[in-house]
Amino acid sequence: MRTDFRRVAIVNRGEPAMRFIHAVREFNLEHRTDFQAIALSTEPDRHARFVREADEAVGLGPSTFVDEQDGLRRPSYLDYEALERALAEAQADAVWTGWGFVAEQLKSVELCERLGIVCIGPDSGAMRRVDSAVDLQAALKAASESERGALRATIVEVAQTVRSEKLERSPTSSIAFTACTAPSRSGRSTASSARPSCGRT
Repeated sequence: MRTDFRRVAIVNRGEPAMRFIHAVREFNLEHRTDFQAIALSTEPDRHARFVREADEAVGLGPSTFVDEQDGLRRPSYLDYEALERALAEAQADAVWTGWGFVAEQLKSVELCERLGIVCIGPDSGAMRRVDSAVDLQAALKAASESERGALRATIVEVAQTVRSEKLERSPTSSIAFTACTAPSRSGRSTASSARPSCGRT
């Protein structure tokens, strides 16, 4: 992952966004850097705390949009045309999605790669391999006894590939680790395990 970025767009809201903003501030103070946290927000959130606390803010428009592919209404953070426009307006050279539904979208990473913007987290290849592992686990449950040996071997191979391609630790990785530590139900912080949505080693 490139580390020559300074303007990070936050493609998330609420507590995740606040955690990242605080992490950036602490990192800047400790390392005398000048990273800028740019909040991307929908209209209902334009006065929210994470928008006020960010260094800058760019609007995404309404909170939801109608997906032309299936006619369903989805959060505007998944409107990739609006997201592309907002990233251009923000002059962002990096994106942080944190955890949640945006971080789980391969299209979000592919958009960043197409625009030449750093995505703080796994690249598209790693996310595809994780999807493959999840699909294989589902197939394993449905497989017959004779098929399970081959499937187990494939799952191990995929897992080893993902582990061998973990992101190298960089000066900015501590920002990603701090902000990507999701709160558990008990109130304590714990790394999100649903999917590798954070750039940590």
